[in-house]
Amino acid sequence: MKAALSGKIGRGMVGKGRDIQMVLSVFAFLKGIENRIILAHSVRMINEQRIFAHFNELQTIVQVGPKIASFYLRDVVSLFRLDSLVPEDYQILLQPVDSWVRKIAAAIGISGVDDADQVICKSIVGFAKPRSISPILFNQGLWYAGKNGIRLG
Repeated sequence: MKAALSGKIGRGMVGKGRDIQMVLSVFAFLKGIENRIILAHSVRMINEQRIFAHFNELQTIVQVGPKIASFYLRDVVSLFRLDSLVPEDYQILLQPVDSWVRKIAAAIGISGVDDADQVICKSIVGFAKPRSISPILFNQGLWYAGKNGIRLG
């Protein structure tokens, strides 16, 4: 399998060399889940309130770290409206922080531009929850505002 992928992925072709390891690790990940359907597995893990375990499990895939796991889980929870199944302590797992989120969160004064990702995650949830705003939708809005160059003030 690795040799076949090497002829399609890498320098001068699609993707980069490390993508081969990622594809192989995705296949290995899929072997361990029922029906080999990652989305169904994710929804099941959320329904079983095992989101923390799933967050960590996703990071066993090469090139999937906390930010990518958060992006994915945030959008699965949002798409399937599973917000009520995520305990409040784990809302921070659904807060991916990229340059856009960081920039807008700092611009509106809920965090500093140099704050650690975990601090920004907690700031987003801490700002949204008392105002009855979905932290997920708020995070998505921060990203959208940053990506689309929306000026504040």
